[in-house]
Amino acid sequence: MVNHIILTQGKHAIVDAEDYESLSRNSWYYHQGYARRGQWVPGENITLQLAMHHIVLGVKASKRFDVDHINGNGLDNRKSNLRLITHQQNAYNMKPHKDGSSKFKGVYWDKERERWCAQIGLNGKSTYLGRFDCEFEAAEAYNAAALKHFKDHARLNII
Repeated sequence: MVNHIILTQGKHAIVDAEDYESLSRNSWYYHQGYARRGQWVPGENITLQLAMHHIVLGVKASKRFDVDHINGNGLDNRKSNLRLITHQQNAYNMKPHKDGSSKFKGVYWDKERERWCAQIGLNGKSTYLGRFDCEFEAAEAYNAAALKHFKDHARLNII
């Protein structure tokens, strides 16, 4: 069974029934796509910002690992939707930039050649995948490369 925890800004988080009681004891707010709450640290005069997905998995924020929402919904905090992955793996499944020339990840418009280009980031470097007459073909090229290199961590374009 799935339960919902009300957040600010008219949002709600999805949690497993087994986590609902403990999570609902606190007030949660919506911030940048995630459910969060503050926790005062006595003696240090600071308030920590805790993410619900870290609490559900029982992990602290880390410089080495991220908690990933498999389906891309940062408010879906069911255990079946969360996994612990490296920062690099988390970068593989980022959403496309909203201000890019294409709606697809890994695709951009080359003004000089008037063609669509596909690229993918591998090991901190941009790898060119080719130029295409059609934006959809470029997105398909990105998808093929993402599956090859990122496997189950790939965020594929929906074409």
